Amino acid sequence: MSRFTLGSLRMAERPDKPKVVDEVWDDDRVKSFLHADADVPCVDFYVLLKAYQGMRAHDFERFTGFFVEAGRDLDARNEQGQTLVTVITQHRHARPFIEPLLAAGAAPFTADDGGAPDSPLASPLDEKQPPEGDAPEVGAKAES
Repeated sequence: MSRFTLGSLRMAERPDKPKVVDEVWDDDRVKSFLHADADVPCVDFYVLLKAYQGMRAHDFERFTGFFVEAGRDLDARNEQGQTLVTVITQHRHARPFIEPLLAAGAAPFTADDGGAPDSPLASPLDEKQPPEGDAPEVGAKAES
């Protein structure tokens, strides 16, 4: 019986699919996401969702500019009545995607839209941190 350790398991590399790192996306490639290939009730929501799913944050930020320039709707809603901002607030790593949407004029999420109060945008990291001098030292005993 052979034993595998976590360090000994590796993903098999496929010779027909070379690993691509730090690929550069030119404007034409980013703009290609503006064209929807699906027959859906709300094309603008679908286009935004596919761009969010397929792009890195800095490419998505460029995409939002092209999206607005094309006269598209940043507040387009899915069949459940939710905007992309509302849908992705639940995602842990969504902040770099939400910020350019809001900066471009998208409406912020609300509880009425199905937004969650515990979303990444409402995280404790946003709260003002105390100045360094006010924080207790590690291992210090609390005063009674």
